[in-house]
Amino acid sequence: MSKPHLLSREQVDTGYERFVEAHPEVRERILAITLELADDLDFDIGELRRVEVAHAVNELAMRRGIDEFALFLQYAVDSTEERVQILRSWCDLAPSDS
Repeated sequence: MSKPHLLSREQVDTGYERFVEAHPEVRERILAITLELADDLDFDIGELRRVEVAHAVNELAMRRGIDEFALFLQYAVDSTEERVQILRSWCDLAPSDS
């Protein structure tokens, strides 16, 4: 995800798990990634599946017209206050256009 240092590894893992639980079509997509396919691509199957989930998060964010990181936070972080704080930190880290 964008700005991964703003989230703990546990929060990222939780976000991916919750996203997959909420979107059965994504579960089907990741289960279609077999060990044979991962080996053929010379990737770890877990990492390849994580990449596929990240793509699904991005696709949903684009369809909804919202920021991918903000969407992901809805799955990764329970507290609205913590999500707002993380988003503020993320905006502070973003390069300015000026």
